Amino acid sequence: MPDAPCVPSHTFTVRLEGGFRGAAVGAAAASAAAALGGALAAGPGAAAAAAAAALALWALAYACQTVEESAEVLPGVGVALRSRRRHGGRAAALLDAERVRAVVVNEAVTAAGAHFYLAFALHGAGELAVAFPTLLPRLEVLQPMYAAIHDLLSGQQLETSGGRLAS
Repeated sequence: MPDAPCVPSHTFTVRLEGGFRGAAVGAAAASAAAALGGALAAGPGAAAAAAAAALALWALAYACQTVEESAEVLPGVGVALRSRRRHGGRAAALLDAERVRAVVVNEAVTAAGAHFYLAFALHGAGELAVAFPTLLPRLEVLQPMYAAIHDLLSGQQLETSGGRLAS
């Protein structure tokens, strides 16, 4: 049986360097501080119990934190989106090359501010698959990734319409 041809791939990775990032860890810290403050007023036994619960909540949020996200472009095959959590858990999704309609950089505005993200527009139902959804790299990081990914996928007849997706 002949060997299958090797498809060269190109991987773009974003890693969390250093401290905390993400709403889950921030919410756990705020929740822990509120619980500890209330328990201190109730007495030393309640304070110790609240401190232990707060520490456990913080440790869980820390362990579940996403520390690495990647997009691997496999020309002719598709795009593999992967993430890795601090505790070692992994998630992956493969976007079939035939479903990828366009690669875009969009801006999202929320109550907490605005951020940019890289996404793949997929054929059917106006679906977007977001690359790096948790770590949300800055625009300066996304722009060269976008250019490289667009070039790699350009043989797939990606749609380009002046920055807007055709509906």
